[in-house]
Amino acid sequence: MNTYLPPQKVIDGMKDIKPKGIILHHTAGNSNSTPADITHWHVVGRASEGYVWCGYHALIYKDGTVVQTRPWTKKGGHCPGYNLTHIGISFVGNYELEPPTDVMWTAYKDLVTSLKVQYPEIQDITNHRDANARIGGKYTLCPGKYLYELSEMKTEPPTPVPPTPEPLKTLQDYSTIELLTELTIRYADK
Repeated sequence: MNTYLPPQKVIDGMKDIKPKGIILHHTAGNSNSTPADITHWHVVGRASEGYVWCGYHALIYKDGTVVQTRPWTKKGGHCPGYNLTHIGISFVGNYELEPPTDVMWTAYKDLVTSLKVQYPEIQDITNHRDANARIGGKYTLCPGKYLYELSEMKTEPPTPVPPTPEPLKTLQDYSTIELLTELTIRYADK
């Protein structure tokens, strides 16, 4: 596997995660785009969202080459609601317009198998479109109709993993009224 990782200073600033799933993407661009091109799109196009590097953890090219673009145990920037729990793997190209090559799909399956061995907690393997739908997010065509069809032909059904909730406030963060309101809301049905 090739790597195109950020400088150590950038890695040190990334939040640690424990991967529980994998989300399949496509770049929806030119299949000849380099990791530097894709990183540039993320950093320049989404700088206001705090992007400092390619949001995907890995890229897969038509020839089956896999390029790791961020450490597996660092927060991604590929799917809101899942960046703290899921590894993002993107096929380079537009798979709304053409199917991926067989070697790409094989490389993806091999990578997923390897990651599941390395991180046994990985259970949820899905695609960007379905992950967004789970949380009521914006509709997307990602990973494109051809990858979407392939991703639906899994041998075993995925086990959904809900997005990581926002961290709970500490007692010091609440006024007495806010605390009573929060507790009333949380435990009203119990």
